[in-house]
Amino acid sequence: MSRRGGTIGPKRNAAGGGGIWSLTDQQQEKGAATWGMMVVEYLVVGGGGSGSWGGSASSGGGGGGGGMSLASFSPTSGQSYTVTVGGGGTSVGNGVGSSGTNSSFNSTIGGLGSQGYGGGTGGTGTTQNGGNGAAGVNTGTPSAAQNGGQFSISGSSVYYGGGGGGGTKSGALGVGGLGGGGTGGPSGANATANTGGGGGGSGTDNQGGGTGASGVVILRYPDTYPVATSTTGTPSVSTSSGYRIYVFNASGSITF
Repeated sequence: MSRRGGTIGPKRNAAGGGGIWSLTDQQQEKGAATWGMMVVEYLVVGGGGSGSWGGSASSGGGGGGGGMSLASFSPTSGQSYTVTVGGGGTSVGNGVGSSGTNSSFNSTIGGLGSQGYGGGTGGTGTTQNGGNGAAGVNTGTPSAAQNGGQFSISGSSVYYGGGGGGGTKSGALGVGGLGGGGTGGPSGANATANTGGGGGGSGTDNQGGGTGASGVVILRYPDTYPVATSTTGTPSVSTSSGYRIYVFNASGSITF
């Protein structure tokens, strides 16, 4: 009889996964990198587009939210996986805004949010297009920007990729979509950082709309598995509801 503690029973191979495992068996299989098959879920959100300035006779539209993709895979032990977090579109002083850039992980791309008011397109996996920004108006209230996608991978339910509100020269402000979309108005507001939201449109001559938000890449896997061997890019790491969660607000890498 073992004196090392734990449950004693017949050894099972890792491919089958069932049966009773002693602590010694578990340690041996983990050391051989054959301990079950870990599945990592990940969300990729592209950068949002910036809002536009419509010119002296009109107001600019809000930027489109970045596209989103939710997928999963089983990593190879010891292999490094690259994380790319796309940037938001920059404000342009006197014209159409600029697009955000793509985010990616393990060949899955979260599409960029376009300038003006077109939402970005999701990549592979379970996709969600970014919210469309609202068109600008000269007077009155702009129509509402489109909401982005809602996901719970971070441990709580969060929207990403909301469209930017439309610009206006006078009247009520243009409301940005849920998911970080910036408010439009005489001066377009910037989108909320690391949401992939679109910037708000501007109604003031020669004043660009708000900047788009950079994207984000979020990974999670069951907390019965150990922490990642190494990471770069300084992701935030937490545990919630039985998962280890890694949130990358900047590009980096992760090794399991």
